[in-house]
Amino acid sequence: MKKVLLVCAADCSELEQRLVRGGCFTTTVNNGVEAILCAKHESIDTALLVSTGKEMDVAETALNLSDINSSLEIIIVVEPKRSEQQEAQTAVIQYAIPQTRILTIQELSQYLSHQSER
Repeated sequence: MKKVLLVCAADCSELEQRLVRGGCFTTTVNNGVEAILCAKHESIDTALLVSTGKEMDVAETALNLSDINSSLEIIIVVEPKRSEQQEAQTAVIQYAIPQTRILTIQELSQYLSHQSER
């Protein structure tokens, strides 16, 4: 069973339920700081970053998670239409952590459907 760390400052119960239905064991945290602590103490396969709160932005969270576990799959959920600042931030993340997936919620749904078929 795949272990997924879901990082979401908002209500992501629907997404969490979808992950569980897809066969994932899911741990949900509310911010990037909690995500870092969890990654240090638990073995996880995938970090799914939806929103990381105010203490730590998505880029900082992703970079810290990658430092803790370089083989960790990191998926970042983004809005379909992003600001220039968001585009620049995701470009930095992809440069620093090339294996990171940047997906819209629709692309994530397709990805999860494909993964559950395996």
